[in-house]
Amino acid sequence: MEDNQSKKKIKITYIIIPVLLVISIVELVLLLKPNKELSKSTKINYDEEFRLGDILFDSDDVGYDNTNSGLTSTTVQDAIDELYTAANTCVTNLATCQASLPQVCSNSPFNLGDYIDMTPTSSSYSVSQNLRSDDGSATAVTLNPSELNVWRVININPDCTVEVVSEYVSTQNVEFKAKNGFLNYVYVLNEIAKQYANTTYTLDTSTAPDGAFRNVGYDGQTKQITDLTRIDDTTLGEASGAWYQKTTSFNGEESKGGGDQKYVTDLKLIEDAGASIVAFKKGTTSLTAYWLVSRRFYWDSTTNWNFGVRYVSVGGVIHVIALWNRYYGIFDPGYSSYAIRPIVTLKSGLTTSSGNGTASSHYQLSAS
Repeated sequence: MEDNQSKKKIKITYIIIPVLLVISIVELVLLLKPNKELSKSTKINYDEEFRLGDILFDSDDVGYDNTNSGLTSTTVQDAIDELYTAANTCVTNLATCQASLPQVCSNSPFNLGDYIDMTPTSSSYSVSQNLRSDDGSATAVTLNPSELNVWRVININPDCTVEVVSEYVSTQNVEFKAKNGFLNYVYVLNEIAKQYANTTYTLDTSTAPDGAFRNVGYDGQTKQITDLTRIDDTTLGEASGAWYQKTTSFNGEESKGGGDQKYVTDLKLIEDAGASIVAFKKGTTSLTAYWLVSRRFYWDSTTNWNFGVRYVSVGGVIHVIALWNRYYGIFDPGYSSYAIRPIVTLKSGLTTSSGNGTASSHYQLSAS
């Protein structure tokens, strides 16, 4: 009797696994959708069309929004091909299939935009003056990381770790000044962000992946620029802005101070989560400008150019402050001081002890 029941269970298992596999593939197909923001100049070539339902699409021209699917393709045709490859792999090797399909966290207790109360462990951190200025003259500042204790969920990673951004900015500003301030800008801001860790709820800063603790805007930019061939070059203006034209396409010059636009990744995460780009200073009703991890090179003329860094204004506009200027034959230092807005990563497996994640009832975390 027990043998018969075991055989039935085995047969049922053999039936269920292929069925679930087919369902998963169908669900992925349903995720495919054309990008609504197509250029008006896009024309359908009906010699290369394919049919989904009763809608005709040009397989090469129609964009595909892969934000939620986890696919890498950005056109419908490529997405179909990518899905076919994954499905074909599934037929022969289920384990490989599962590894190749888009990975998502399916059991996180959190949703994008949720409010979470989490108090950083540290209550005092003095920021290096030498790294922020050429002669150590940057204004001394001691931050209180524990003051920023309200966070918004902006990303849930496939491993169920959760990225959260501070709802507020620091009460203290941090000054960056001159060439050293420009060179070390990204490094200093990310080191500051690590101070907002909590030993119970966040990843360990010593082993966390790059970017798990960051100031808003970081997406792999060079932390400390050591190649000074461009920054110390006194002839950059002679080529009528030739290097500037190259840096505007971000063609391998970021590590030399050419600048970047990678800050858009975090700003999009914040906006998509329903959080705000602008932020109040903690404990006040005053919107406050804060540093944005991003550099920029700007060429004005054959005699004037500058290396600057970005910040978010009180109106949510991205501005640049020039820290190292070439002005009529001399290098002229600039400086400015803005607040900090960190992003940290929570551990997977956390639960909540109370609250519902809304503005009026923040989640309270539990590590059990």
